[in-house]
Amino acid sequence: MNPYSEPERLTVMLACCYKASQSHFSHLPMRYLISPPNHMLDAALARQVALYVFHDEFGVPRRRIVAMLGIARSTMLMAVRVIEARRADGVFDRMYNRVASRAGDLFMAELAKAAEAA
Repeated sequence: MNPYSEPERLTVMLACCYKASQSHFSHLPMRYLISPPNHMLDAALARQVALYVFHDEFGVPRRRIVAMLGIARSTMLMAVRVIEARRADGVFDRMYNRVASRAGDLFMAELAKAAEAA
């Protein structure tokens, strides 16, 4: 990864968000987080968590995420609304904080690998 290339950095950030979300939803394969089947509500929630972490923790604007992933604006808006509403519950908020922290740690590890490779 080139840390000076914004598209590469954003791609790695998103991958870290998906991986961190999958660490909590370990029963789901990665393909279900990326494109959740309609009948799997837990996969949809895992994706919403990943998208919200990408937006909230990494500071990526919602419009950028929509354009990057090719999803509908309503999908992103729903993810933000669902996660913000669920964070009122203490148990969910602790889970979210663990996932967000893990995503940050994974990204920093990727940056360290890139620095070592350079």
